[in-house]
Amino acid sequence: MISTFLLLTLFSMFQDISAQGFDSVYCVPQQLTWFEALMACDGHGMSLISPQTRGDLQFVRDKCGKRIFWTSGYRFTKLLGGGIKYFEGLEIPKGLFQNGEPNNGRGRTEYCLELNLRGNLNDVPCHFKLYPVCTPRNL
Repeated sequence: MISTFLLLTLFSMFQDISAQGFDSVYCVPQQLTWFEALMACDGHGMSLISPQTRGDLQFVRDKCGKRIFWTSGYRFTKLLGGGIKYFEGLEIPKGLFQNGEPNNGRGRTEYCLELNLRGNLNDVPCHFKLYPVCTPRNL
């Protein structure tokens, strides 16, 4: 489990950026698992990003660097409505996925969504360590 000290240290190093699709985003400079990233953002009253447009995807890449980032996308169980949605329940626009995705590739269980190096969304295992990008919650 990620320590409170580490969370505070990470958030003290964030970059605050303004954008058209987001009021601001915070680029976390350390790789975390999806669950650690979710907790890190949530612990500071923020959420992992939930991009709605290609412009949102490009903005994150332009401002946070060419890395692989976590989004709030998650494959919910059938009990919770099934399918991949953003964590807060928003539908994910199909045009944001890489061709052939989401697919649970190579027989792996891929429950979480990344923004990959090609600038598309892709499902991957949640234990991968990627860079989180957080945004303040819309109240």
